[in-house]
Amino acid sequence: MRDALLSGQLDVNSYSAGPFLQAWDKGCEWKILQVVSGIDRYLMVRANGPNSILDFIGTGMKISPGPNTAQYFAAQALLDRAGKDINALKSKWVNLPHPDALQALVPRQLDGHFATVDFALLEQKLGMKKIGSFREASGASYSPIGVCVMTVRSRAEGEARPRLHPTCPSTPSPGWTSTKRPPPRP
Repeated sequence: MRDALLSGQLDVNSYSAGPFLQAWDKGCEWKILQVVSGIDRYLMVRANGPNSILDFIGTGMKISPGPNTAQYFAAQALLDRAGKDINALKSKWVNLPHPDALQALVPRQLDGHFATVDFALLEQKLGMKKIGSFREASGASYSPIGVCVMTVRSRAEGEARPRLHPTCPSTPSPGWTSTKRPPPRP
């Protein structure tokens, strides 16, 4: 999603704070639209798959979405809580976006997907089970924080509205009301 925002293929998306801060630090001109909390992520596997993240250690099994993501660091926290080396799964990560990970998990091309809530719910409907989460990695006091960002660029007159991630609804949710455009700044 970060690449899609940077290339102009996507205008609005949400992230955990880490990817946003990394991109912002490198000079990406993004604006925060909203800060959110209470976001959890779930490590999903097939019903007959591993029962714990520890079952990935010493095997050829692979996990997504990839290194240096919030999910990667949550996996390290789960390993640490279990008294294991936090780098025990370092070679197990594959860099797949969530839609591709879902498609790879079903036919057994991928063994675990640390999914966002929307993809975890889809995977659950397909018979997958949860074996870990952000909340489990950080304890009950965990209140994950994320940001909804948009790219900063001007739009030509008549240009289409911002492109959203395919999992976002294309129409406003019930109760949403349109407001007039705010007045220009002085």
